[in-house]
Amino acid sequence: MCGIAAIFETSTRPDENLDLEATLVEILGRISHRGAAERFGERSIFSHAAMGTNRLPIVERQDNNQPFIDSLSGHAVIFNGEIYNLDELRLILSSHGVEFSGHSDTELVLRAYIHWGKSCLTRFNGIFAFIIYSAEDNTVFAARDRLGVKPLYWAQEGSALYFASELKALIGLTNKTQEISPGHYWFDGEQNAYYAVSDRIDPRLDYNSTANKCNELLHLSVQRQVNTDLPIGVVFSGGLDSAIVLYLANLYHKNVTAYTVGVAGSADLVFAQRFCKELGIKIVVSDVDRADLIQSIRTSIYVSEQFEPVDITDALTIHSAFSRMKEDGIRIALSGDGSDELFAGYDFFQGASDRRALQLHKIKNLYRTDLQRVDRMSMFNTVECRVPFLDKDLVDFIISAPMEFHVREDFTKALLRDAFSLELPDYITRRPKMRMSEGSGIGELIFDTLQSINQSLDNKPFPLEDNAVNNAALIFQEFGFELPDNRYKVQGLDYHSGGWTTSTATNIYKNLVSSPTSQG
Repeated sequence: MCGIAAIFETSTRPDENLDLEATLVEILGRISHRGAAERFGERSIFSHAAMGTNRLPIVERQDNNQPFIDSLSGHAVIFNGEIYNLDELRLILSSHGVEFSGHSDTELVLRAYIHWGKSCLTRFNGIFAFIIYSAEDNTVFAARDRLGVKPLYWAQEGSALYFASELKALIGLTNKTQEISPGHYWFDGEQNAYYAVSDRIDPRLDYNSTANKCNELLHLSVQRQVNTDLPIGVVFSGGLDSAIVLYLANLYHKNVTAYTVGVAGSADLVFAQRFCKELGIKIVVSDVDRADLIQSIRTSIYVSEQFEPVDITDALTIHSAFSRMKEDGIRIALSGDGSDELFAGYDFFQGASDRRALQLHKIKNLYRTDLQRVDRMSMFNTVECRVPFLDKDLVDFIISAPMEFHVREDFTKALLRDAFSLELPDYITRRPKMRMSEGSGIGELIFDTLQSINQSLDNKPFPLEDNAVNNAALIFQEFGFELPDNRYKVQGLDYHSGGWTTSTATNIYKNLVSSPTSQG
């Protein structure tokens, strides 16, 4: 896991004032948090290019320096992410005569590209962003994982082509930054799709076999993602999604710790502590630092590169968990992100006229909302966060299930609840969805603070929105980020005014917290 950056000269008459190495080091310096301090600025400088990483050693921790350069072809790669089916693909490539010098997924990506070309992308099960450079013909190939768990940005400024893992890395160098879309690769200045979220429903599926298959695929997903000798941290709210991840991680790894954010007596903390006690899992509890909330909000906007109040609230909350992991020396984390989108967990699904369209909207929007938050806040704390619910095999299967499998009158996420009803207690499988800030006891603290920062706005970036949104957007612009023409989230589809859940769901929680006695 890394922060990656690269500069390529695309003209035969390059800018003589551009110092490739110095500029690369400057870019990497702005995202130094994405790697271990002792691995800052690993780089290679070519005649017309510079490539480098800030590396967080996870696989082959001592010998996996980047860029990795193939001695025969001269191709070089920088890679951010993890390939979970690494061993399987190594065996296939080896059977075709491909030789490996090590065992890293960085080398695997390059070997796979040289052997299969761009079709290698359809074979990877993992989270990734990478850039491959051929010095021989000065060509660049870049790609991003299917749903956009790992970020990658690019810009052309004069004769220089820039790439970096975060927007902030390119501020000051260009005003024309673009994002490589999820499920796309970049070549010769153009993006092309290699994957699209399917809208096809499989009419042959029956409910019980689908629930059983869901259980099986989640077991496999977590088992793959905890295949390491390093300790594992799990972001644990005490809700269904994170409870499944924690339960499975503890099943397949010997050193797992739960990290929960919440004030004493909050819903998340009550459920999290009970569950961890019953399973004998260590739990670490933290809370959001309220000492200088306005400064914390500003920092979260800069770090997360987001302007939506909901995202900022969740970023502040989850930062508390990741910062504790960093203190404890945790480098790998798991979270339950993506489950509510895939399994129709939000209360919006109950009243939606077209639940399938809503599901597809939320999955396709993950890369610039929840997944961006998780990536930035985890990497800011030098932690790699993996998302088992977005495993390639699981997504491909669940996306084909009918919507009536997921939503009932009394509960959302019905299929997922039933898939783990025999392994988890019913106070977990029957727990309704609650927004992170509500469950942790933070409530509307961030919304209210954003609302009050500047109450008399003359020039609103979003004229029809409230002060919380516009104050956040103005801070976002102060850091040099460019606002989109329209918000990424839509009220009624992505959030209710002031929060995620309905008052009905909140009341259910109050009753459960006051008497959490049901046993599974």
